[in-house]
Amino acid sequence: MRFPQAPVVAALAVALALAPESHAQFAALPATSAAAPAPASRTDAGDTVTMSRADYDALTQRVANIEQILGPDFELGLTLQNLKARLDAQEAAGTTGFSVKWKDGLRVESEDVKLKFGGRIMFDMSSGSHDDDLEAGIGGFEDGAEFRRARWYASGSVNKQVSWKAQYDFAGGEAEFKDLYIRFNEVPGIDNVTVGQQYEPFGLEEQTSSNYITFMERGNVFAPSRSSGLRTDHTFGEDDRIYAGIGVFAADDDKQGAFAEDGATAFTGRLTGLPVYQPDNERLLHLGAAFSSRSPSGDKVKYEFRPDNHLAPKYLKTGDIMGVEGIDIAGVEAAYVDGPFSVQAELASVDLDRSGGMEDLDFTSAYAYASYFLTGESRPYKKNPAVFGRVIPNDPWIGDAGNRGWGAWELAYRISHTDLNDKMVQAGELTSHTLGINWHLSRNTRIMLNHVGTELDDAAVEGDGSIWALRFQTDF
Repeated sequence: MRFPQAPVVAALAVALALAPESHAQFAALPATSAAAPAPASRTDAGDTVTMSRADYDALTQRVANIEQILGPDFELGLTLQNLKARLDAQEAAGTTGFSVKWKDGLRVESEDVKLKFGGRIMFDMSSGSHDDDLEAGIGGFEDGAEFRRARWYASGSVNKQVSWKAQYDFAGGEAEFKDLYIRFNEVPGIDNVTVGQQYEPFGLEEQTSSNYITFMERGNVFAPSRSSGLRTDHTFGEDDRIYAGIGVFAADDDKQGAFAEDGATAFTGRLTGLPVYQPDNERLLHLGAAFSSRSPSGDKVKYEFRPDNHLAPKYLKTGDIMGVEGIDIAGVEAAYVDGPFSVQAELASVDLDRSGGMEDLDFTSAYAYASYFLTGESRPYKKNPAVFGRVIPNDPWIGDAGNRGWGAWELAYRISHTDLNDKMVQAGELTSHTLGINWHLSRNTRIMLNHVGTELDDAAVEGDGSIWALRFQTDF
């Protein structure tokens, strides 16, 4: 709420009269012939104010000067009464006004309503090569560039009990939403209930925002991603160290909130804990497990995977696997942080339950990595939903008043492996070795450089590849 200038000046006048040492700050006001009043003093009883006649005359004259500047209709006492009446009416109506500020996005807030607007831009460039065997088997690597993500979102909350988010991605040239949900907070017995398109509660890296992941691409290829459905989240135990999330989702929705066919459902749950949690020492140990039971709409599925680069061709292809009645995905996860050093790993397995006497199939994927901040930062952690968050440089390169520090520099190495060989399906094994350098210029901007060494081994092809990738990223 913006109030008239007069009451503000009036309040300053009273303060100035009782604090003459600040008179120099208001030298533009008309001077008085009387000397500045001495500070008022109180008796030991604390209820009597002693002021000389000269002090009183000086105070009266100074208030008169203020009234002369503000006009003949200005009356100090009446204006203060009007100001109080307006404040009382505003509070009674429940409208305390809005504030507008910037923090990782544009925020508009009042006491009961909060709105936030923002987005992210990730621009990637990649260049690679295959050896003769790999090129003969799957073709060459085509250098290129793309907007990996170009998103805009709006989110908000009402009375802290209901929140929502709508996020759209324009990277493919057409708008499609990623997150579109309503969340009910502070539900008795649980923390929140979320309805709409959202992440299924499975995996550590899959649920960590792409703004905060350590490498340009995630490593756990079998974790389910976003689906339409209902999910609950809850933290409990000492210091809320235990997290539990469970939900029911459309297993084959079209990623725009519509179900592909009736009966395609998924039940997904995740449980994590923090056996070690010392935030003051930037030390923690995270352990977790997840499970998803899925019934597809049809009787066939297929898996196709790239190495750890989005512009690379698909190295692994199973083709259509027939007679699939159900899919079970199980995963375990672990992470350890000790100041600037951290390690993280996940393992996931997929079990395909097939009908008609056909053999069930099992595939696996896993990754493990280590990272280290040369500039001393540490990866922050969010207890709900048990994921890592935004890295804040100790000395940002993009800082206030144009100051430029080193930013945050991070070195990382990851090995990931996917095995699609089981029984009659021999789609191959893919191993990727990724070296990463991340430069966090500020809390909202970073540059990422990845080198991915690939090793493919299947029935028809055995070869190696090398890929360089560069990303410019900002979120707002």
